[in-house]
Amino acid sequence: MSFGRVILALIGALILLIAAAWAIDMYHKGDSELRDSMEFAGAVIGGAGVLFSAFYGFLVAADSAAVARRRRSLEIIDQLNEQHIVRTRVMLETGIKKSPDPYEYLTSKDNLKADTHFYLGLLEDIALTIRSHVADEQVLYESLSFILTEAYKTFQPFIDSLRAEYSGDQTLYSEIEKLSQRWSICRSYRTNKKLKRLI
Repeated sequence: MSFGRVILALIGALILLIAAAWAIDMYHKGDSELRDSMEFAGAVIGGAGVLFSAFYGFLVAADSAAVARRRRSLEIIDQLNEQHIVRTRVMLETGIKKSPDPYEYLTSKDNLKADTHFYLGLLEDIALTIRSHVADEQVLYESLSFILTEAYKTFQPFIDSLRAEYSGDQTLYSEIEKLSQRWSICRSYRTNKKLKRLI
């Protein structure tokens, strides 16, 4: 939670405490008309306290959700940096670039085909976590924009051939395609707003 929000909460609590003390003091000192107005003021202050508590609870929940999204983004980055995934990515990309027919190369051996689907599935899952706001897109964009956009360009011939093989099904790996298209023009996949480099 930010320092400003803590200060805001402390000020709000102090105001409520002072108002409650004043209301109790006036209630015991005054006449019946004053007591009625004090009861009304107490109800207003109580209502304000409830609203303030709800607002503060919302801020805490929003802050917690943002932290969870950042944490998930860092987990994704760690996963993509695992040695076996990096090795798989490099092996597949090198083979594709050397081969005249990427689709034929990637489907020539069962292990290559499985590795390709695993890697593209991982990238597809990343795109879905961004679109569904489970991960922090800015964090992932900062770290992975080059890898993801280049991966789509590299694997696009394979994806196009795979779609043709499955009766033109354009939904195969469509999330990574849309993410790559947006990120290549520095646009958010989730909101379509301009993304900028923070570093």
